[in-house]
Amino acid sequence: MFNRAVIIIGLALVSCMSANGQAVITHYLNVQPEPFRGGRVKAVIENHELMINDVAGQPFTVEKKYNGAQYIVSEESKGKASGANLSRTWEYDGQNRPLLIITKQFVNILGWKNERIEFTYNDTTTFLQTIKVIKGDEVEVSGNVKCDEKGIPIYVEVFNNRGAHIATEKIYYLPANNLVKIMVYKINNQLSGITNIPLDKGKPFTHSSLKREYYSNGDIMLDSLDGNEKINQAYYYEYEYDSKGNWIVKTTYQVNLTKSNKIRNKKAEEKTNRQIIYS
Repeated sequence: MFNRAVIIIGLALVSCMSANGQAVITHYLNVQPEPFRGGRVKAVIENHELMINDVAGQPFTVEKKYNGAQYIVSEESKGKASGANLSRTWEYDGQNRPLLIITKQFVNILGWKNERIEFTYNDTTTFLQTIKVIKGDEVEVSGNVKCDEKGIPIYVEVFNNRGAHIATEKIYYLPANNLVKIMVYKINNQLSGITNIPLDKGKPFTHSSLKREYYSNGDIMLDSLDGNEKINQAYYYEYEYDSKGNWIVKTTYQVNLTKSNKIRNKKAEEKTNRQIIYS
């Protein structure tokens, strides 16, 4: 059977990796407008269905809502049998910069767990100044952000819940590659992790560890781990579209890749039906 855990974990690690968890600045940089086509979208309802015969999995639904600038304002995930298991909301200022992200997630045995991510901006410069990640009633980690003269974040000093400096995040922007690279260093200046995220989520994105191929309209066709001969599995995607060019059916396949990058053993894994509600 296709080693689903290996490829998912691998793709996650090469795109977002830090010894102390998610790089703090990614909470800010990942807030981008959704790249819909052909019209303003008010809401999306996604129905996910697992299609692997020998893997147990319940269908679930994700409902998302967007503001007029196409920034997400709420997301709720729920299973048919279990009800809501994740709820997340976003608050913005007048420039659509994030102020607050609240996540409520149901964890088996532990029950509901709450997380708040707070963003503050300098009163004089208006640049991003601090990011706080609060779990329950306690600040788990916080970051003091340094911006350049244009207000673009260039590094973050990260502190733990006792106020001790534990890491520094250095941020590099590579527009030619549509890439933001975040290098995370321990206080002894030892590299502890690298995070790669797209500069613009509406444009093709790839980097040295993640090999990604696209259809002519910009939708992802293939995801695989580049340069790893031991893992020849990948994900292949097929879509159906509405009249505006936004996908309404997405099928994810497990595939094997030959040395010449040809697809073999194509097996459907997940099917997502998406209802798009336009303004």
